Amino acid sequence: MFSPLNIIIRPSRYKRWLFFCVHLLAVISVVLSQIALLLQVLLALMVLLSAFKHWLKVEPVWSIRWDLDEGQFFLAKGEQPYRDCIGIHQLYLIFGLLHLQIERAPKDYINLLIFPDSVDKQSLRRLRVAARWANIKPNSE
Repeated sequence: MFSPLNIIIRPSRYKRWLFFCVHLLAVISVVLSQIALLLQVLLALMVLLSAFKHWLKVEPVWSIRWDLDEGQFFLAKGEQPYRDCIGIHQLYLIFGLLHLQIERAPKDYINLLIFPDSVDKQSLRRLRVAARWANIKPNSE
């Protein structure tokens, strides 16, 4: 029914700006809080250092090969070869954002946030359809 999906996930500008805004909100919250000035400065510096570190971090390009009919899922990071994965542990599709929690080995998970600007429009559409039709077993823990 489905042909295998081959999707390349590039770093997202939306994600980068979202994390920047969250850090900025944290700094504003610390500055407006009713704590000692020295503690405010220390906390604000820690948050700013975290924001700076996140801003400089180069995110890798991920490649997905997903065959829904066979239930096979392969994942590659950057130029590395594809690795066989156990499958998708959790999948959320909210407001155009797709979150995949991929289980590579028992109890070894990778979380991928896929924003609309991370993939081309055709791949995003195919990925959303696959996400709706995928047979993901609910977490039994």
